[in-house]
Amino acid sequence: MPEWTPPIPRLEPIFLLSCPVEQPHVVGDSGEGLRKIVPITPGGRINSTTIPALDGAVGMSGGSDYSRIDQFGKTRLDARYFFRLRSGHNLYIQSSGVRFVPKSYPDQSAQDRLLAGEDIDPNLYYFRLKLILESDDPDEKV
Repeated sequence: MPEWTPPIPRLEPIFLLSCPVEQPHVVGDSGEGLRKIVPITPGGRINSTTIPALDGAVGMSGGSDYSRIDQFGKTRLDARYFFRLRSGHNLYIQSSGVRFVPKSYPDQSAQDRLLAGEDIDPNLYYFRLKLILESDDPDEKV
């Protein structure tokens, strides 16, 4: 039987999304972890040279980022928001995933700096995110 090696997957960025947010609302610890809700405010932008139909999309009001931080410092993320495309159609985005800075890391400033929104060395934490995008735009390139 011939040996076959699958190709190594490549990831290429297709857009840059920015969203302004309000201060988090701390719900509290319900026994499942500390829950926070961060409202996403209007004015976000999508920039894309790969998918022109997405380029210039404007963030609308109504979205929020929900998080739950467990006793080990693992954060579960679930954000839902939408953008108005230049075509006038809508783009719904749901992102969910996990972020974790190990407590065993000798310098806990990595966690503090990450929570403050600073860029830190990606080797200092684990972060995985899945995006779901839906649109009512008939353009097949959206």
